[in-house]
Amino acid sequence: MGDPFIFSEGDTYYLYGTTSDEGIEVFTSKDLIHWDGPVGATDGLALHRNDVFGEKWFWAPEVYKHQGKYYMFYSAEEHIAVAVSSSPLGPFTQEKQVPLISTKAIDTHLFIDGDGKKYLYYVAFSNGNVIWMCEMNNDLLSIKPETVKECFGRSQPWEFSTKEPVGVVNEGPFILKKKKTYYMVYSANHYASQDYGIGYATSRSPHGPWTKYDKNPVMQSPDTLSGTGHCSFFRDREGNLLMVYHAHYSKHSVHPRRVLIQKVDFEKRKKAKAPELVIDTSRIVPLTHAYFTNPIFDGADPWVLQKDSFYYWCANTHQGIEISKSRLLTQKGESKKVWSSPDTGWNRKNIWAPELHYIHGKYYIYYAAGYEGPPFTWQKSGVLESRTDDPQGEYTDLGMLQTGDDPMNPQTNVWAIDVTILQHKNKLYAVWSGWDKPATTDKTSQQLYIAPMSNPYTISGPRVLLSRPEESWETGGPLDLNEGPEILKNDSNIFIVYSCRESWLKEYRLGQLRLVHPDSSVLVRANWIKSGPVFQGTNQVLGTGHASFTLSPDKKEHWIIYHAKKVGDTWLGAGCTRTAL
Repeated sequence: MGDPFIFSEGDTYYLYGTTSDEGIEVFTSKDLIHWDGPVGATDGLALHRNDVFGEKWFWAPEVYKHQGKYYMFYSAEEHIAVAVSSSPLGPFTQEKQVPLISTKAIDTHLFIDGDGKKYLYYVAFSNGNVIWMCEMNNDLLSIKPETVKECFGRSQPWEFSTKEPVGVVNEGPFILKKKKTYYMVYSANHYASQDYGIGYATSRSPHGPWTKYDKNPVMQSPDTLSGTGHCSFFRDREGNLLMVYHAHYSKHSVHPRRVLIQKVDFEKRKKAKAPELVIDTSRIVPLTHAYFTNPIFDGADPWVLQKDSFYYWCANTHQGIEISKSRLLTQKGESKKVWSSPDTGWNRKNIWAPELHYIHGKYYIYYAAGYEGPPFTWQKSGVLESRTDDPQGEYTDLGMLQTGDDPMNPQTNVWAIDVTILQHKNKLYAVWSGWDKPATTDKTSQQLYIAPMSNPYTISGPRVLLSRPEESWETGGPLDLNEGPEILKNDSNIFIVYSCRESWLKEYRLGQLRLVHPDSSVLVRANWIKSGPVFQGTNQVLGTGHASFTLSPDKKEHWIIYHAKKVGDTWLGAGCTRTAL
């Protein structure tokens, strides 16, 4: 999250920031440590683009309460705007979907002085990013054009960083007042530069003129952080003044930006004309829980495909398969049933673990199903092919995959579930969990197999055993299983991450197979190195398994989605967490 802002009311803190092109998300907390969300009124969004000015680039929101209503100042499409709601959760809307001013601007900040006068500070694009201000009318929906005035641009040496990317930037203004002195805290340098930092200027009037603090920057890459900036301020329940800001994810990656909190104070120094703003960097508090909601939804065997800025969840529903579409990984969004199982045939019941893949310009859904059950001794795997370019459109049933020793002879077909697809060196391979041979009981051990494919719906060669439950961490239960294989690629490394032990027990966990070399044959068992467990539960979250993988919105970070059980609960909840690769 970038450009964070915390609004406090009653016993709840509300966190807003730059996260989505669909609008502005909001997260809530009672203690500034544990966060829920996004919990906005519209699919997690407090402000949705359909209700306000702007189609994209929703940045730097701030929320204020005035005369019983809530006002959100925000930027969209490099213009500033304000929307109104009856709740801090939204929905924030505009009667007239227009910006506050016609010229390009970002980073609005509202300051209401002790005499009730209202001031708006913002960043205009004039020879770089320059801070401007104006007075607002009492309705907070319009400005007084005759009061528009430039505050300042970059001028101090620290604001002229040569670290790439270079930007002519003073931005993110925020006003604090201590007695008769006004403090404008701001950020300088390009937001993606490691030298993005925080300074402040003082004045005896909200109109200026402003004098920059001679010891700026007051924060710039403390300790292991970089890109620290775009701060705002609030008071906690004890009355402490706190600063919330963002930092780069790491020294090497900007996104996803991290949200942190610092305690700040004013200290009177000798010969100083006004108290100095001091940031306590001895205790840096990251808001690590502000990004996720766990569980996301009830259900097992989660699968997510990222395509064209959207996340598509694929799941079994009542005798069929549905696809959900959302720009947010933490929200399933609108769901559509794309296929219903037939009344007769091998795949009329027990639809399990569907996966959506994009291969050679089309969407394919791989799933397991059976003729009867329980007992589940009839499970085989099938494939659906999209008829349109829409993953939520119609599909054609292409029938059963041949997962036996001889794909040319359907009589050799063997129980198979959890099919996934490995695309490697312009070739396709099916990977799945199956039985060694047909059995009359579903209390049968499962192994992992791989086979070549001539196209996305045809297995063209005999299956090869890749893994069977043999290690101590994948055995020891009433029925040892290897299942739910998923492909994970990182640089030149190829992994098959799979689930082991029993899915209904707390010991369900993840192991992995790693291809020894990217040029090694994937059809040779000896070329895969097993290790584990690579992911397992805690004393509160049990049975973590059947994972799938996707990317962060900027496609720079891998994410794992999995299901689990919680202590005292009987449901399987899909959860989301990071995997560091």
